[in-house]
Amino acid sequence: MDDIGLLELYKGNLVHDRFSSYFPYSCGHSLCNVHILRDLVYAEETFDAPWTKEIRTLPVQAKNAKEKTPDLKVSHYSRIFKRYVNITRPVIKDYDKKFKKTDERRLAFALEKHKYPILKFIEQPLVPFDNNQAERNLRMIKAKQKACLPAGLVFFPIPTLKFIAVATAMPKNFALVRKKIPALILPNFYLAGVYLYPKEK
Repeated sequence: MDDIGLLELYKGNLVHDRFSSYFPYSCGHSLCNVHILRDLVYAEETFDAPWTKEIRTLPVQAKNAKEKTPDLKVSHYSRIFKRYVNITRPVIKDYDKKFKKTDERRLAFALEKHKYPILKFIEQPLVPFDNNQAERNLRMIKAKQKACLPAGLVFFPIPTLKFIAVATAMPKNFALVRKKIPALILPNFYLAGVYLYPKEK
């Protein structure tokens, strides 16, 4: 990641999942709530944990409220935050250290640890609920990559990677990439491949 020379220079807000590779960068961090909801559904279905269903409604309700009123009042964030903490902390306190943590317990501890970046989208109007837009921006390019090369293997020099990453940051720049790189291939191993098997923080 460092060799590409992007994230260490970025000073905005980075929306991502809980992979530990992201957190050392000195930019703002918020977590993708779609990933969080997916983890909660898994815990609910696997462990029959009612608290997961209860906490799952909080970000969804906040998202709907934010879509109607982008600049939510501070009191709205405080109310959601308080309910969030009141749901997770009893699950954590109930944990007996003599036993190994289940996936349900690990999730509860993670939600407590990352409560601020998870709920950041409520507090700050410009922070999105998830990182789905970034994935949508890459989907078409990834499809082209698979169609053009066997197994999607492609390598570019670092300067070219930097250009492609910056040029494709917004959909309106696709035309620019198409002129510079006719095949429209984005080697996104620097965005996804290096994160295939990292340990979650």
